[in-house]
Amino acid sequence: MDIDQLNPEQSRAAAHLDGPMLVVSGPGTGKTTALAARYRELLRRGVEPERILAITFTRKAAQHMLARITREVGVEAKRTAIGTFHSIALFVIKNWPQAFGELPSRRILGDSEPELIVLKLAGELDVPSDGLADAIERYKDQLITPEQAIADARKAQGVARHGAEVRARVYARYQKELAQRNAIDFGDIVMAVVRAMAQDKRLLATLRERYTHVMIDEFQDINKAQYRLVQLLAGKGGNVWAIGDPDQSIYGFRGSDIRYILNFDRLFPGRRRIELVQNYRSCQGILDVATGLISNNRLRFGAKELRAYRSDAAALRLHEARDSMHEAEWVADEIERLAGEGVPYEEMAVLVRVAHHGTWIEQALSRRGIPFELLGVTNFWTLTEVKRALRAIQEVTGTQVAPDSEPTPRWLMEKIGEPSGNFVKDARSVCHAVARSPSKVITGQRREAWQAAMNVLAEEIKVLGSPKAFGDFVKARGAVGQRGDQKGVSLGTIHAAKGLEWSAVFLAACEEGVLPHAKNDDIEEERRLAFVAITRARSFVGVSYALSRGRQEAAPSPFVGEMLRAAGPGLFKRSSD
Repeated sequence: MDIDQLNPEQSRAAAHLDGPMLVVSGPGTGKTTALAARYRELLRRGVEPERILAITFTRKAAQHMLARITREVGVEAKRTAIGTFHSIALFVIKNWPQAFGELPSRRILGDSEPELIVLKLAGELDVPSDGLADAIERYKDQLITPEQAIADARKAQGVARHGAEVRARVYARYQKELAQRNAIDFGDIVMAVVRAMAQDKRLLATLRERYTHVMIDEFQDINKAQYRLVQLLAGKGGNVWAIGDPDQSIYGFRGSDIRYILNFDRLFPGRRRIELVQNYRSCQGILDVATGLISNNRLRFGAKELRAYRSDAAALRLHEARDSMHEAEWVADEIERLAGEGVPYEEMAVLVRVAHHGTWIEQALSRRGIPFELLGVTNFWTLTEVKRALRAIQEVTGTQVAPDSEPTPRWLMEKIGEPSGNFVKDARSVCHAVARSPSKVITGQRREAWQAAMNVLAEEIKVLGSPKAFGDFVKARGAVGQRGDQKGVSLGTIHAAKGLEWSAVFLAACEEGVLPHAKNDDIEEERRLAFVAITRARSFVGVSYALSRGRQEAAPSPFVGEMLRAAGPGLFKRSSD
């Protein structure tokens, strides 16, 4: 899109040529449009595409950016420097190997290998493996070496010292293990390039001369290593054009730090800042609720009133359910109602904060034959615990539901005990036994998903009531579940929904302890998650919570009250079981 076709704010952002600029782009405000237009403007002013370094965070986002720029701008893909931080850093290592010693000859670990290595080391050191792989990744995000990690751990006080020392010891052993395998992981790649640029003036000068204009997408997600890479490339001139939104910073658990975007003017002196507030996605009612919600956060740039380009009215629903099952049925009812009004299934999404809270909803959709695809969640029927439970039910009750799975472990059969001859009682006993078993096979957060799956399966058994009904149910639902990648309603986590949009969005399990999550001390990031979920919707938002979840009493999230206050009287249509 040419610069004269943009709105005034986008046009000013795209026209900026030299010096640091931060473009604060609210949801649905044409972020990628502005980025592509700025790329085109640089080319028009004589900047060669090889000198424009455009960076984003995921392979999918980089591919999308490359496709859009090559299509709209007309530049050949081979002449571009567009990629993720890791792919750009790897390009540097491969093309300037003399600055990296033996590193270029090392193999890059596959996605699952770091976790397997950590599990091995944890076993050798006889320490819990929970969180160790993530801790190593965070060390590298922060440019912390094993030696620094050990020194920092010794400075810790009280009970925190032991955990810090364990993490540092495992990190040191992990790096030695990589050296023995002649391998590196993705964290090593960016860390190595940052170190080389800081120490090798010739390499630094070469890269600064090559990349005269640096563009970063989703700047709110940047971590220390990535920031340092950008800072080194930018030099004193600070020729950095960054676009992002602190209100959509939701990846703190991956090491991103919102302070880099909030402190952009201090990090890159002389910067200009432009805010994109014209929203082309959502109705104004949705934007009012989202803006009112996020205004409760302190770490942001202050008031940013999103303006809807659309003139139609939003439909907002709030439902209080008795329990998880009734919440799932309400969501399925609403989906069928919307479909009856002409909204395609693929234009609807159900989002949850934690993946396993979508299990009940997955089953409700499957039971009704509503097509769905999964985002960031695992298909119920492919879960290890579900397969194990089905096999155990088959062995205990004789109901043919899992002929191809592995035999039930002896220790689990002992936990189940002698069958009573009553199908429902025995099958539910299996589920309860499996729910109590994860300590033998798993640790940490996976236990919650394990137990949630067993609760769902036990409830289905109770409702169906007979071996034949259950066998038919498993065969039919299992077949539907295997097609969880079909086009239909998107069911997934809020994190997986970032960057996507639908006509209708349901935010389910909006409860205290879930959203905001009890294990995240940063309530502002949790509020940003709710903000991101709501702003995925064009015209319909359904918010639901249950008064009972997983046999525990529950209460609505404080965010529900904040949304209601932002909406004002009458905008949300409220209902309950």
